[in-house]
Amino acid sequence: MQLKISNLLFGYNKPLLEHPVNIEVKQESFIVLIGKNGAGKSTFLKTLSGSLPALSGEIYINNELVTRQKISSQISIVLTGKPNSNLKVHEILQMGRSPFTGFLDQLKDADHLIIDHVVQKLNIENLLDKNINEISDGEAQTVMIARALIQDTPVIFLDEPTTHLDLENKAKIFGLLKSLKEEGKIIIFSSHDVNWIVNQVDQIWVIKGQKFFKIKPTDLDKIKEIFSSKNLIFDEKCKTFKWI
Repeated sequence: MQLKISNLLFGYNKPLLEHPVNIEVKQESFIVLIGKNGAGKSTFLKTLSGSLPALSGEIYINNELVTRQKISSQISIVLTGKPNSNLKVHEILQMGRSPFTGFLDQLKDADHLIIDHVVQKLNIENLLDKNINEISDGEAQTVMIARALIQDTPVIFLDEPTTHLDLENKAKIFGLLKSLKEEGKIIIFSSHDVNWIVNQVDQIWVIKGQKFFKIKPTDLDKIKEIFSSKNLIFDEKCKTFKWI
């Protein structure tokens, strides 16, 4: 599995970074994108997923250019917040198979098997007949993650995937996402939960001061530099950030 981002500039009216992003992931990986609020993490992920047009640059998966026509079968994304929809949960989940169902958009037995497997894996059977607007933010977030898993793309982007989840479900989702690497996928997600993920990921991507760079999860000095402030310190013994 390979993902290559080449000469990518992103933003709404002008580039958010000083230089284009050039980076390559050469194998299945679990990657976190970090940075302070407003740094451009969400815009970056939306651009990578095709939700926003890139100002320049290309994305390649396994040396094949990702085109708008094929992107939904190659890349899926989970955004923060409930979708503005009156659909029931089972209808939203079925949409995950849309890139593969053909012109008539009819689910086959294989599609139903994938949906059933993910529903059981995330234990959301009780939500299937509920309207997406009638469930909690945490439940809705889990549903949208389920839809991405049902889409079954080789690359998955997630923007703050555990924002609305309690501690138990946060741990469950992080564990699930990490396990997808073993299935040959590349998982890239933004997060502020540095204490949860710093020792679990393969790479850390950073957006800071209009610059994009990557650091190793073991490079604690650079992680401290990114997040430390007068209200937050890094405990060297526990390897975690703490309030002061």
